[in-house]
Amino acid sequence: MDDKDNEDVELEEPIDEIEIHDIHEEDDKTRAVTGGLLWESAKKADLLVKRLRTVLGWKKVRVSRPSKHTEFHVGSLDDVATREDIASAISSVGGCPIGDIKVGPIRGLGSGAGSAWASCTAGAASRVFKKGLTVGWSRARMEPLQARPLRCYRCLDVGHVWARCTAPVDCSDRCYCCGDRSHRAGLCTARVFRCPLCVDLGLPAGHRLGGAGCVRSAQGGSGGRRPPARPEGSLWTLVPPPLVHPSTSGMEVGG
Repeated sequence: MDDKDNEDVELEEPIDEIEIHDIHEEDDKTRAVTGGLLWESAKKADLLVKRLRTVLGWKKVRVSRPSKHTEFHVGSLDDVATREDIASAISSVGGCPIGDIKVGPIRGLGSGAGSAWASCTAGAASRVFKKGLTVGWSRARMEPLQARPLRCYRCLDVGHVWARCTAPVDCSDRCYCCGDRSHRAGLCTARVFRCPLCVDLGLPAGHRLGGAGCVRSAQGGSGGRRPPARPEGSLWTLVPPPLVHPSTSGMEVGG
């Protein structure tokens, strides 16, 4: 909800129906980095989420309780393993609700075993890594992934999000592997990586977006300001901006 007047109207009903101070002792309302409304609550946050979802259920409003997540690869999967099997195993071992678990497509490896990306709450991930994970009849191999930088999926640069983006170019339909606009990265069959962001900026681009060797991601981005672009063929060519250092700079309600 970006417009303040609409925001007041949308939130008037839940605020009237829910006694905030009955749910937690103190609250601090502020603006999240995504532009959504943020309430920080130390206690009973899940109860407040449940009540907000009840009174806002008929509106086009998303209510979520942000929590720290850990990403990891799940490998050594057999041929019959499914994404649902992986999520169920993570939920069972880690004690994490299915709704807080994300699992990507299972990809076949040269060895015949499958591998998939997964994400769950940090606490659940810690328990899964400690106890191990069995998916179906196979003992899965897990590999933690480094935390990703804050990335805008409109201009593909780092350091800001879509709601704060002021770039003149919309690259949201670009494949993160090869830069083509005809498909998503999950369906990419290109044998050679071609980072769309680094291609646009005239930097070495023989890698996946945000992958090892992505100089732009390592620099920390432009904070939402991208140089003017000029069309050249099917891709955009931009003048590389000066180096910048990464900026130093929960409950979210957005619609």
